[in-house]
Amino acid sequence: MTEEAPNSVVKRRGGRPPSKKRGTFSFRVTAELRAKLEAAAAEAGKPVSEEIEARLETSFRDPTIIHATTEQTISSIVFQLDRQTTEMFGGEHGRFAGEEFGKGFSLAAKIVEERLCGKPWHKDASGIEEMRLRLRRAPDVVIDMVLHRIKVQTETPQEFAARLGLKVEGPSEEDAQAALIRYFDEQVEQRRLAIKSEGAEIEADQK
Repeated sequence: MTEEAPNSVVKRRGGRPPSKKRGTFSFRVTAELRAKLEAAAAEAGKPVSEEIEARLETSFRDPTIIHATTEQTISSIVFQLDRQTTEMFGGEHGRFAGEEFGKGFSLAAKIVEERLCGKPWHKDASGIEEMRLRLRRAPDVVIDMVLHRIKVQTETPQEFAARLGLKVEGPSEEDAQAALIRYFDEQVEQRRLAIKSEGAEIEADQK
């Protein structure tokens, strides 16, 4: 019997290193996707489970797949937020009314603060009063805009242009849309000039 030296190292037997342990992960798929996975696995000559694992690992390494997945997630979040916002306003018409009033409010605040040389309108008594005056007709304007929008949703561009008495250069839908765009551009410009004129009148009354 031989004795081993105190500091000798006992060598382990050679062989393959232990493989990573795999767990079971069950999930449901459509019949169509299952057929595709089975066909891909058969073509690659490996079990379906290994085909699924390989494809999942690739999805975490491929920047294109990662980007597409991220974009899909962002789109889903935006859609949910948009739907929640619409529900918060009580529906499409309520949301439209809120957005239009907000635009008018912001425009009025900008004009008032320009007159106040940059001072916030809510920190000046005359600014608060001017905001009240500028927005006094806002409810009627917003209601008219909502009614107008409802009519637009149920009319063709040709019918809408005819109801407004617009001159349309041709019979096509594109011709009617071009006439409507010109009309609303003119309306926006007239509204801008009217707001400017109202501001001049208010300033004259305050002097």
